[in-house]
Amino acid sequence: MKSKSRILAIIPCRKGSKRLKNKHILPINGKPMFLWTLEMIEKSKLIDSWCISTDIKELLNHYGVIGRPKHLCTDKSPLDDTLRHIIQEEKKRGKEYDLVVMCHCNIPIRKEGEIDKLIKIALKNPEATSVVSGVEVSEPVEWQFERDKSNGTYYFRPYQDDKFRKQDMPKRYNCDGAIQVHRIDALIAGTGEAYSYFGDKIIIAPHEKRFSLEIDTQDDYDYVEYLMHKDNL
Repeated sequence: MKSKSRILAIIPCRKGSKRLKNKHILPINGKPMFLWTLEMIEKSKLIDSWCISTDIKELLNHYGVIGRPKHLCTDKSPLDDTLRHIIQEEKKRGKEYDLVVMCHCNIPIRKEGEIDKLIKIALKNPEATSVVSGVEVSEPVEWQFERDKSNGTYYFRPYQDDKFRKQDMPKRYNCDGAIQVHRIDALIAGTGEAYSYFGDKIIIAPHEKRFSLEIDTQDDYDYVEYLMHKDNL
């Protein structure tokens, strides 16, 4: 059953990849990498429509694919500009949505049903501007050294309120690109600053690290493919 909110899933799939060439269409465990993400989106019972934003010629002119303009295809192009471009293109076709689900396609391992889980959180919390998957940071930032560029030495970051034990520190999370659910209004209102399109009321949905593994290098690829074989995916 479809939700009353109109929901669009977007898969960014840019051609350029400096560390692992053509990673988004690279075969992994028997399928092109992007297909693992698309198949999980197609299993959703709440998503109304999906599209792939790409400049990969092998994918252009296929169903559900929207060509990405050159100015959005550099490694410095903000992701939110790409999402807004898709929304504008869909609007030209007479299609408007309330929520956008964004899934990076270089994260091929996802937990079945988790996309709908995050959508349901967004639907139950209308005040939330974004609901995103994330992984708890294993080591506090207060324990990390920072490099002084002026002399090459390293120093501790100052830590809060003289707290140094891990159990006394607040939990922090890295937001990954496995699943992000954004309200259209927040996305459109993004200022261009980092994460501004998330809005000001963000819910993190923690999940296991294995569901957030991004493939950017050959080592990443080898490790994720090993896990996929191991888990019979």
